[in-house]
Amino acid sequence: MSVKKSIMMPFFYNENKLSNPERNFINYLDESKDVEWWYKNGEKESKYFAVPYKDESITKPFFVDFIIMLKNKKIGFFDTKGGTFINEAMTDGKNDGLLDFLKSDSNYFGGIVTNTKEDGSGVWKVFEKRSQKFIRGDLKNWENLNF
Repeated sequence: MSVKKSIMMPFFYNENKLSNPERNFINYLDESKDVEWWYKNGEKESKYFAVPYKDESITKPFFVDFIIMLKNKKIGFFDTKGGTFINEAMTDGKNDGLLDFLKSDSNYFGGIVTNTKEDGSGVWKVFEKRSQKFIRGDLKNWENLNF
């Protein structure tokens, strides 16, 4: 895939594993004047980056989709979601695990991201609150992503 700001060049991906929200977010990152570079994280292997989260009483790894570096040196950790998958991230502990990780360094920021339109042409929104504040089907507790 032809991209501009991936830290891994060339950017290889598995056609069957890259979701539409991930593709659309890559386009958003590549067009942002504030993004220095981005990394598309892998899944389910110890060689990839994960933050811990609790699913009931069991600690599990949450492999966020993207790690980004802004030109101001802030580091972002984002997981793209669309449709019903947003609900899953809010109910299984992943969102709160990510928020706990982000608090560990003042240079970190991020959250669960979605777009207001399925084709990615809308506004990118980020959820930066605890899961209890999540309202299914309503983006009023989400912030506009501005970078």
